[in-house]
Amino acid sequence: LISTEVSKTKTIGIIGVSILLLMISIYAYTILKKKQKEQTLNRILAASNEVIELQKVKLEQDVVTLQKGVKTRKQEADSYYFTQSAINVKFEDIVLLESSGNYVLIHTSNKKTPLLERIKMVKLIPNFPSDIFVQAHRSYYVNLNQIVSRPTKYLIKMSNEIDVNVSRSYVDNLGDKFLT
Repeated sequence: LISTEVSKTKTIGIIGVSILLLMISIYAYTILKKKQKEQTLNRILAASNEVIELQKVKLEQDVVTLQKGVKTRKQEADSYYFTQSAINVKFEDIVLLESSGNYVLIHTSNKKTPLLERIKMVKLIPNFPSDIFVQAHRSYYVNLNQIVSRPTKYLIKMSNEIDVNVSRSYVDNLGDKFLT
């Protein structure tokens, strides 16, 4: 009888120790997994910080580039870049702008043939100084500095020898300027 009880007690003790070892193993495994997860998160965090630093440096470079671009743009405020022709033309060299539907002919003082741009006049003209370029006709904007003479109220002679008819709707834009 006693040996049966001792044997039961030993068995219960062994089962108890086994359960305790199992619980310790589970706890150790949980801690190990938690540490692995923490290490992974730390690596991700470090990589993210590195990416953020690289992006910060890139943004700072972009800001410097944009600031240089603004300074350059200010320096080029006396000209316009025509994209199709890939040419930068000073406003003072433009004699007149002639609209033809979706196209604009840019007559310049230094070229015999005009530049052709695929753009509507209404999109182009806001980029030009309004104190120099005035509308003389539905299809024409003229450079006031390039007018040679104005023989009649409704006719302008430009420096590149082109005669521009002034329409009644826009004759007031010129006022009495250049009348001979």
